[in-house]
Amino acid sequence: MASLPASPARPTSMPEPAWEGPAAVPTKLSPSLLAKLGETFATALSQVQRDLSALGPVAPSQHDAMCRVAARIGALEGLGVRIQAIARMVSGGAAMSVERVCLSRALRETLQAWSPATEVKDIDTSGVEACEVQANAAVLEHLLDLAIESALQTGPHVAITTMRQGQAQGPVLTVRAARTDEGVEQTGDLRWALFAVLARAVGLVPQRVVAGGAVTTTLTFQERDARPAPDASQAVDGLPRTAPASGHRVLLIEPQERARLAAHDLMRASGMRVDSAASVEQARHGLRDGLPDVVVTGFAVDDGPMAALLEEIRDAQPRLRVVQVVDDDDAFAFSAPEAGHPAQVGRSNLASTLVSAVAQELDAAWAT
Repeated sequence: MASLPASPARPTSMPEPAWEGPAAVPTKLSPSLLAKLGETFATALSQVQRDLSALGPVAPSQHDAMCRVAARIGALEGLGVRIQAIARMVSGGAAMSVERVCLSRALRETLQAWSPATEVKDIDTSGVEACEVQANAAVLEHLLDLAIESALQTGPHVAITTMRQGQAQGPVLTVRAARTDEGVEQTGDLRWALFAVLARAVGLVPQRVVAGGAVTTTLTFQERDARPAPDASQAVDGLPRTAPASGHRVLLIEPQERARLAAHDLMRASGMRVDSAASVEQARHGLRDGLPDVVVTGFAVDDGPMAALLEEIRDAQPRLRVVQVVDDDDAFAFSAPEAGHPAQVGRSNLASTLVSAVAQELDAAWAT
């Protein structure tokens, strides 16, 4: 049987490579553009307000709804005006005078000027102590307004406290809001973002912690009075060391809420600057504010994501120390960085061991 003739070779058609445009380059928005955005925002909403007021009488059944709409538009219009003011403040184009301001009085005046007053009548201020801070009065007013507005977005039950933390730190303002919806974590709202941008622009330290049924916003004021350097031979917090813990940055990564809150409060009370996270992914966001000197973690340090994060930080911060929180009541060990061993403390004994362990690690890494 004769074989069939071979088919002539045909060139295989190759798909043309897809064209890829140039990659977007990260760009910082200028304050002038932010101000223009706020101006456009406020102007458009002002026009909407005028259009609403020009409408004829509404039916009685719609009156309450129209009032709510008008109130929300007014609030957004005010936010647009505030964006313009903040843009001018962070532009650095004009010097802002700094003076000693009574924080408790500024807070009281902010609440008294609030409109409508019914929104803030139940805010608990029993924990507000009389203390002075060095700040620009206009900036402080915006910060207080934004902190309270952001808290009220979370829920109506808000408590405000002030206290001095650590020996070299200024007062700390804390605004704690109980969440009304356990399924929603409102950590990225615009008011919080504006609060953080403005605070950092004037050298203050903002922080937000979401845990359980509450969102806690803190603002640490830097004490600018000239003070003598601490005596290296004296004990700080009962532990002799040459590198005081106060002022050092700690990244806390603890999945258990109760332990995380306890550890956060203990280290903040000792003057440390603490960024808290419940997961490795959340912890990466904390790196935007600066590299930590110590990582305190409840995750195993040899776990894949945790190990990768520590390696990434250590590349930029060679003197990084790690304290691991473990479920061992008797655990207390110093680190051996050359062997890859972290320090260890027991989760149930944090009150008596954590600050000492972190201070010892700081002393070993930063004393020389």
